[in-house]
Amino acid sequence: MVVRDENGEIYSVRYDAVNAMLLNEFLKEHRKTNSKNRRWGSRRRKLRVTNSKLKRLLQGSRK
Repeated sequence: MVVRDENGEIYSVRYDAVNAMLLNEFLKEHRKTNSKNRRWGSRRRKLRVTNSKLKRLLQGSRK
């Protein structure tokens, strides 16, 4: 990430490498977020189905 001179002092920063690293980290987090959102969506759908079944069962038991 940094370029050093002959004395070991930092001479410059390789911003192209920093940008690439930041982009890679952003993409990893973005993929994780998308994966979590898909799982939550699936769980919400399953919960709606379960709630519908429960309502039907409760309505049937009241008759």
